[in-house]
Amino acid sequence: MLQLDIELFMVSNCTNLIYKKPEVALALVVILFFSLVSCEFFTNTRDPDPEMDQLVDSISLHLEYVKKDDSSKEEILSHLSGAFELTKIVSSDTIRKNKLKEIRKNYSRLNIDTAYIKINNEIRLINNKLSDSSGMADWHLSTGYFYWQKEQMDSAFNHYYRAERFYAQLGDRLSAGKAMLSMAILQKNVRDYIGSETSSIKALEYFEATNSLRYLASANNNLGIILKEVGDYDKSLYYHVNAREYRASLDDNKFLEVGSLNNIGTVYTKKKDYNKAISYYDLGLSSDSLFDKKPKTYARLLDNRAYAQFLSGEKGNFPELFLKPLAIRDSISDNSGIITNSLHLAEYYISNDSLFKAHNYAKVALDRAKPLKKNREILKALQFLIETSNQEEVLFYSKAYMRISDSLQRKDWAYQNHFARIRFETETIEIENSKVTRQNKNLIIVLLVLVASFLLVYTFIQRKLSIKELRFRQSQQEASEELYNLMLAQQAKLEEGKQLEKQRISEELHDGVLGKLFGTRLSLDSLNHKKGDEVVEARSKYINELQNIENEIRQISHDLNSAIFTPDVLFTEAIEQLVESQSLRSEKKSIKCRFIDDYFINWDEVQNDVKIHLYRIIQESLQNIHKHARANNVLISFSKEKSKVLLKIEDDGVGMAIEKVKKGIGLKNIKSRVKQMKGNLRVESVKGKGTIIYVKVTP
Repeated sequence: MLQLDIELFMVSNCTNLIYKKPEVALALVVILFFSLVSCEFFTNTRDPDPEMDQLVDSISLHLEYVKKDDSSKEEILSHLSGAFELTKIVSSDTIRKNKLKEIRKNYSRLNIDTAYIKINNEIRLINNKLSDSSGMADWHLSTGYFYWQKEQMDSAFNHYYRAERFYAQLGDRLSAGKAMLSMAILQKNVRDYIGSETSSIKALEYFEATNSLRYLASANNNLGIILKEVGDYDKSLYYHVNAREYRASLDDNKFLEVGSLNNIGTVYTKKKDYNKAISYYDLGLSSDSLFDKKPKTYARLLDNRAYAQFLSGEKGNFPELFLKPLAIRDSISDNSGIITNSLHLAEYYISNDSLFKAHNYAKVALDRAKPLKKNREILKALQFLIETSNQEEVLFYSKAYMRISDSLQRKDWAYQNHFARIRFETETIEIENSKVTRQNKNLIIVLLVLVASFLLVYTFIQRKLSIKELRFRQSQQEASEELYNLMLAQQAKLEEGKQLEKQRISEELHDGVLGKLFGTRLSLDSLNHKKGDEVVEARSKYINELQNIENEIRQISHDLNSAIFTPDVLFTEAIEQLVESQSLRSEKKSIKCRFIDDYFINWDEVQNDVKIHLYRIIQESLQNIHKHARANNVLISFSKEKSKVLLKIEDDGVGMAIEKVKKGIGLKNIKSRVKQMKGNLRVESVKGKGTIIYVKVTP
């Protein structure tokens, strides 16, 4: 209404001003523009609203309950959902954004990705609405970290890069340096060492301008690691020594310096200056209370010291020097440390021709590294297994090594090219935007003059328009908006109807038609016990007819299923999507589904029919678990056993009586599919302790 009142005032009063004082009329046009722009500002700066304060307090109460230690996951999710619903009616965008950030943080802590992404998009929309560059920079930084945790490195790099550009434009050098350092570490992890070095140096420049000692140490440390990986050990030592000096000046965490001592020792080990390496490891081990407060760091130093002593050829109390840090790591469940320790022991036993022990430790390293996706350690373990295996196993491990190595190399190259493309495209866009901005400045000046002239002429021409016409246009616009909203709502209902109809047809085909036809055929088959030509003829006629219908339905189902896995769809990705959809299916109770694949299974060589049957078996089992098991956790895994593939589906539900369930349609469907694959099926179940389904097939 404020905009309409101003417009009416201008229409009714500008005519005389144009004739008498045109310069005053132009000033009024400028005032009109700024009044419209600032209208929302004055609205948002009104007096405090008690109802709004009460609403914000209610959201805060929900979030306070989430922080309680005795809250169950279901209660936490309920309060987070309640807090989110309340934010929808908060009128202040700034307050709403801050509360959404708190809610997003809790969803991130619970690893509920769908809710996190939903809240994150809401925050982005608010930042865009407010034209908040600082908010967008923070949003890109947190989103980059989210994708990094999900191992989506290209998306993470893209958001970190955009965050750095925003912070640089805002003059926030410390935050820009943090974003750049995150990019550098990410590039290092995918072995883009040249790009990582460039990003690290740029981060150093930011941190030097802010004299941030902690981050200066981190940037120097990352450069030291990069240069060690490329074999430039002298420069690596230079940066690690710098990092140690910065960390030594920090008072809040003395153990950071111990990390630098370990890194310096590692570089000297690479240089084969083992005595120097051991001296730095000993210096780190002498740190007060290290074992009590940082047992993981203490075990790492012990293991690295033993490894340097072993490489030096110095006689020592081996293998006990390796076994002591391994025992510490095992006691604190330090899986990454156990992998490194096991690899060192495997290398030690190979040097002593104890191939059996070396093989066992290499196998331990491999089994621990696979779930953590530590690809370098996987390749190292495979190398040792190749050295310590018989001829048949050597061929098996060699193929796995080459396949994984090629896959990693392709992935690293893809990441490196993508990172370079993001930089190039963004910088190109910025250059073009700079040119366009300069051109637009001149164009805007001309346009302002033209617009001002046009407004004056337009006001003169439209002076006879009445207030009634203006209000009519306003009502017409509101009617159009209402019609558009109705159209959108109608379209949504149509889409919802289509989905419900699809679901209904699918359920009736599976649960109704096939079940009824199969039951009818069994009933008619019972006529075999009756006598008479008419009975026999009727029985044969109906059995043949029902069999034809069943075959026709199965053929349709087969034709539909055959398109599940096209060449551009990965089998494991389809399984992951199925598992994720089942995890989110239940509204009353969340079922946590996990999927573990085996690196040694080459799914490209598995027949498409086998993959379809395995997919349907998993789908059927998940549906049964969802309906009957009352389970909290489900684990689906594939493993390679010689020339066969083993599928294992395990839940922690209420279990079942095998003898009674054997008659169920779901288990019969699974048996039928296993039989078609010429595989083996085994079901184990204990009342109150869950169920395990084993399916073993030849790919």
